[in-house]
Amino acid sequence: MKRTPVKGRLGDFFSSLGKEVFGKDARQKRVDKQLESKKGTKYEGMTSMEAARAEKKSRKPGESKFQADSRRMGEKKKADKKANKAAAASSIKGEDFGNKNREKRTTSIPTGDGVAINIKETPAKPKTKVTGAIGSKTRKKQYDAMGLKYDDTIKGYNRDGSKKTLKEHLDNVAANYTGSDKNELEAILDAAKKEYRKK
Repeated sequence: MKRTPVKGRLGDFFSSLGKEVFGKDARQKRVDKQLESKKGTKYEGMTSMEAARAEKKSRKPGESKFQADSRRMGEKKKADKKANKAAAASSIKGEDFGNKNREKRTTSIPTGDGVAINIKETPAKPKTKVTGAIGSKTRKKQYDAMGLKYDDTIKGYNRDGSKKTLKEHLDNVAANYTGSDKNELEAILDAAKKEYRKK
């Protein structure tokens, strides 16, 4: 049987394809590609088989590849975080952010007589956090100790710091009442009036 030109072309195609995939040049290209992809890693210069063996040896006993990769990733993140923290600390070293290194400064103010008055300035201490519950006496004491202006978180005061009137106080109590009994509301309002007058 004679070969047709198409069959001949197909044979040439498959033989050239085989040479491309399985020939010496093709194999060398694959090896070079593998080596190129491992540059900069600890498996640099190894083939994929050698890298797989080395990776397997580096695992802990009974550890899967996934577990080993997860552990290594965590270790790398911790090391990077530590390095970043050290770099940040060294970059701001020596800068004073007003923590413990506060110093007293003196300022001279000239007067019209030609004599300067020296005034010692002490930097303001950082304010402590207000921890008292809203509307409690503790919160009011903390505001007094810190010299803060009263606001609506102090019982009996408006947001702007002005003292609430009796009507405002009673309206606030009535607005916060959730029940439906009219007699109970009146009793609560009477108690609120007495409490307001005690202040």
